[in-house]
Amino acid sequence: SGQSLGSMTSQGFAATNPEFYAAVASTSGPLMLSAEEDRTYKAFPTYMIYGMGDLDMLEGNPWDGIDNLLDDWMQYMLKANKLDFAAVGENDYTEVALDQFGHKNLHVWTWTKTVDGVEVPMVQLAENMVRSHNCISAEMPELWNYMKHFSMDKKGTRYYSASAFAEDDAVVIPEGQDFDNVKSL
Repeated sequence: SGQSLGSMTSQGFAATNPEFYAAVASTSGPLMLSAEEDRTYKAFPTYMIYGMGDLDMLEGNPWDGIDNLLDDWMQYMLKANKLDFAAVGENDYTEVALDQFGHKNLHVWTWTKTVDGVEVPMVQLAENMVRSHNCISAEMPELWNYMKHFSMDKKGTRYYSASAFAEDDAVVIPEGQDFDNVKSL
């Protein structure tokens, strides 16, 4: 995880070496890879929160026609995870309340893969409607609520558990891109 440059670093490390990371969740820092040859396009679960008033590199959303690093991050993550951008529309977000007053100020878009009948949230993007280029303490539980569902063993096998491993419901996320005909643990 990380914020701004820390987010770029987290996203970049996972993109170049996804075998070391169960999942990545960070704020206000999209993936930055210098050249096409740096792009492994290997699947890994990822979540990024950015602010509505964030830096120009994160201005707007992936549907607005503005070409910036947010779009580059989205294109990379969808290609790496073999997900269809069109599967989720601009208005297909979930509203999340980040404060004790119930203000639903986080819009979360989710692209999933089906693994052994389980919908695994492989890519999530959220826009915080009330902040600029920073992170707020209420976002940290959101990041953890994503990451706690993923695990990786010493052999590099990645797992997803809808119960965050509280129950025996973990499924293996296949290495590479093969999400067909997988079996649960």
